[in-house]
Amino acid sequence: MILADMGADVIKVERPDGGDETRGWGPPFAPDGASAYFLSVNRNKLSIGVDLEVSADLDLLLRLAREADVVVENFLPGTLERRGWGAAIARAERPELVWCSISGFGGGSSGYSGSSARASSSRGSSSMGGGGSRGGGSRGGGGGGRRR
Repeated sequence: MILADMGADVIKVERPDGGDETRGWGPPFAPDGASAYFLSVNRNKLSIGVDLEVSADLDLLLRLAREADVVVENFLPGTLERRGWGAAIARAERPELVWCSISGFGGGSSGYSGSSARASSSRGSSSMGGGGSRGGGSRGGGGGGRRR
């Protein structure tokens, strides 16, 4: 986001079946249906939907990445490598390429995605707001919390 704010062309690659799940996190929603949260963290970015199982889509992604100065990815570890590409191959092709892999749990060794909800749950902070059978926290059971 900061790179885009500074004028870089940033292309956000999303799933083709609805894209980033945060598009639906609301209310509030913009007139086009996108959530205010999604718009706030994706400003100045161009989003495209890519299905990594479709060869034409994967070819498009690889072409874009091969022309980029910087690639920032947050796929689960091994996702690109299983498709015959990834940081090692990309940097062998273009040593000047800056490659950044983001992992929600560090080191690229986790098979878990790095969502905010998973991070809160794994460190126990989702139970700090109450919830559970004694009330408090969020209504509707979405807040986690220990059952007593």
